[in-house]
Amino acid sequence: MVLDAGSTKTKLYLYEYRYVDSLPYEIITETENKVEPGVADVDNIDLDSYLRTIFNDNLVLTIAQFTITEGKTIDDPLLSGIQFYSTAGIRALPESEQATKNAYIDAWIKNWLTTNSIAFNGLTLDVRTLPGEEEASYGWVAVNYLENAFQGTLFGSAEIGGASTQIAYQDDAIPNVSINVANTQYSITGYSYPLGQNVIIDDLYPLDACNLKGYTDTATGDYAECRIAAKTMIDATVTVNTPNAMDVAYYDLLSNYVNSAEFFGLEDDYSLTALQSAAETFCELTWTQAQADSPDVSTHYLPYYCMGAAYQAALLEDSYYLSDAYQTFDPVDSINGTDVDWTIGVLATQSFTLLSE
Repeated sequence: MVLDAGSTKTKLYLYEYRYVDSLPYEIITETENKVEPGVADVDNIDLDSYLRTIFNDNLVLTIAQFTITEGKTIDDPLLSGIQFYSTAGIRALPESEQATKNAYIDAWIKNWLTTNSIAFNGLTLDVRTLPGEEEASYGWVAVNYLENAFQGTLFGSAEIGGASTQIAYQDDAIPNVSINVANTQYSITGYSYPLGQNVIIDDLYPLDACNLKGYTDTATGDYAECRIAAKTMIDATVTVNTPNAMDVAYYDLLSNYVNSAEFFGLEDDYSLTALQSAAETFCELTWTQAQADSPDVSTHYLPYYCMGAAYQAALLEDSYYLSDAYQTFDPVDSINGTDVDWTIGVLATQSFTLLSE
C-alpha cells in the first residue's frame, strides 16, 4: 500500500504484484482511493475523519477477501508494507509541523491495523515527508520500469504537479542520487523545485500578457511576453542546476505536461516547436473565441493554457536547456497500459541514497 500525499489530494494505492528477479511484475491496482484537499491543508484535529475517507470499509473488505483467497489465517501477514509519503505541500510547512502530522498519521495507521485485525508482523510502515530528490527519483524509476524494465535506453522524466516540478535523469558525471533497482545501482540527478501549477497560477495569472484579450479589461494575450515573465519567475524563485540534462536523448513528460499536450492536440506529435506554435495561436485568441473553440473545456481551466505553455517552454528550453535538436519528448499518462505515478517507482526501488553535494 503506497500513499501519495500531494499538495491537492492524497491518493491511496493497494497494489498486488509478483516479485521476480528483484522487480515487480503483473502490477494490479486493487484499490485506488483519494481524498481532497492535500494533507498539509488539513488541521490535525480533522485528520481522523480525513484518513477514514481513504482507509475505508471497502479497503478493509478487499484485504479480508485476499486473506481468504490466499488461504491465510487472520494472523498471517498479508501486506508487505504501507508507505505514506507526503510531497511538496508538506515540504512547505515548518519541520515541527511536518513531524507532528507524520507522527499522528503513523499512530493512526497502527491503530487502524489493530482495530481491523490486519496482521502486520514484519510489515514495513513508513510515514514521512519525501525529499524532493527522492520524489523525482521515484518518478524516474517508474518511467524506466514501465518503458522497458530497465532493459534498454534509459529515459529522463519531467513532471509538473500542484506545488512542485520534478526532473530526473541518469547522470554518471555529477549525480546527486544513487538508486538501486533490480540489484543494479544507478547514478542519477533528481531535482524538485517549488514551481508547480498552483504557483504558476499565483504568479502569472495576474499578468496581462498571460491572459487572453477580453478575459480582463487589460489582458493582452502575448505568448512571448508571458514566457519572459515565466522565466523571470523561475529565476527569482530557485536556482535551476541541471547541467547534464541535455545529454539524455529521451524524456517522458508527466502530469500537467500531458494536460497541455492533450489540449493543443500534440499527444502523438509533441515537440517544443509545436507547443510554442500552438500556444502562440491560442494566446492570440480573444476570451470569447477561446470559449467558442473549446466548449468542452471548463472555463475555470481554459485561461490557464496560455500561461501554462509559456511556463513549460521557459522551464524545459530556457532553464533545463533541452531542445528539439537533441531531445525527443513524449507526454504520457500511461505506459504499456499502466498509469504512470511515482508510487510505481516505490515498488521497484530497493534502495535510495542522497549523495553529498
